[in-house]
Amino acid sequence: MKILLINPPTENIIATTQPPFIVAEKGAYPPLGLLSIATVIKKTPHSVKIIDCQLNKMGYSELKQKIIEYNPDIVGITLITFMLLDGLKTSALVKESELALNKKIIVIGGGPHATIFPNETIAKDSFDYIFSGEAEHSIVLFLNNLGNFDQLKNIAGIFFKDGTNTIKGPPNSYIDDLNSLPIPDRRLLDYQRYRNLLSSKRLMTTAITSRGCPYQCIFCNRLGKKFRATSAEYVIREIEDCLSLGINEIFFHDDTFTVDHQRVNEICRQIIAKKLKLKFSLRARVDTIDETMVSSLKKAGCQRISFGVESGVTRIIKRIKKGITLEQVVNAFYLTKKYKITTLADFMIGHPSEKVEDVYSTLNFAKKLNPDYAQFSITTPYPATQLYCQALEQGVIDHDLWREFAINPSKDFHVPRWEVDINRDELKILLNKCYRQFYLRPSFAIKTLLSIRSADELKRKTKAGLSLVKNTIGRKNQ
Repeated sequence: MKILLINPPTENIIATTQPPFIVAEKGAYPPLGLLSIATVIKKTPHSVKIIDCQLNKMGYSELKQKIIEYNPDIVGITLITFMLLDGLKTSALVKESELALNKKIIVIGGGPHATIFPNETIAKDSFDYIFSGEAEHSIVLFLNNLGNFDQLKNIAGIFFKDGTNTIKGPPNSYIDDLNSLPIPDRRLLDYQRYRNLLSSKRLMTTAITSRGCPYQCIFCNRLGKKFRATSAEYVIREIEDCLSLGINEIFFHDDTFTVDHQRVNEICRQIIAKKLKLKFSLRARVDTIDETMVSSLKKAGCQRISFGVESGVTRIIKRIKKGITLEQVVNAFYLTKKYKITTLADFMIGHPSEKVEDVYSTLNFAKKLNPDYAQFSITTPYPATQLYCQALEQGVIDHDLWREFAINPSKDFHVPRWEVDINRDELKILLNKCYRQFYLRPSFAIKTLLSIRSADELKRKTKAGLSLVKNTIGRKNQ
């Protein structure tokens, strides 16, 4: 059979937590979830192809033509709540293409949205099957047993329709042994074209070497608290595979790459011992690093670490169960800067119990911390988070908006906020002020210019900077 996996277009995204000019300049990352599924399918007798509409800025007319040209038997679509409208439009487009192909195409939905709202998703006419949770094992069982009702209904995480009834497989368990999965085959993507605004190299990729998050932040919607990771040896093989393609820059997109100190230090040791010419970036928590780790990361080629700081107010950090202290934040940034690793600090505004003066305290803390980059966003009560449950319980949100959206999605949907002390209009104004006051400092502009190492980097950062000025200068008096 021919399987086509689609990362849908982005023509109908509902409002995000960041200003549009920041989102527009971020660049494009490989769809790693689809890539992992495609790599598993590639090892079966079936053929597989990925269409990344976001990389190619592909619209629906062109996508329909691509579907007809490939003539697939099965189409899989990744579903993200913010992109649900495009996911549904893509699935409907596949069903339209059946007419031109004069055949029945099986449409499968998976990804974060399908995991949280499987019943609501399978209720859509354009989906034949839904996979909830990690599906690398389930998809192989599905392909091997397609047409066998008794076998299909026993596949973990599967949802499908039998007339007017919905059939649900057993609950999907997480994959404990991530080493059992094949290394993602980036040859299935147009890997030369992915980029990152902060990257100094033209050829880069992302990688996820662990799953699950053991921490308790109330705003996070990562499913599964059990931390699972590939071995250091697995990571090195994946790095070597990337290098063989000419990719010498990797952003490790794990929720927290630095959970297991021994693993991180072993990865660094092997990179150094094998003399792998690699530059990489990662995401970490401030309470998971020490000087030994930072030193090893620097020697191995780490060029940037992103830290989730979230707030510059201790009371807020405790309220959101971040589990860190401001002293740990200061120390982490001190160590990272000491070893000349670029720093990025993530902040959010609009937390529960946060007042306007707290937002300014966070902004002042960000400027005092002086990371190389800062990212600000508005706190969002995402579905399946403690924060969203608390908002419903306390009446901050009066009904289950996310489930309502999953049942009847609309482009007019307003993302919920914690609007108690600060309303959403004030939050938008404050968000722009945070970006403007952090990035339009003369000291930041000078530091950025001195750090640029290539004409391509200069072009991209100049474009982003001009976009920032254009979109914030008109609001300077707000």
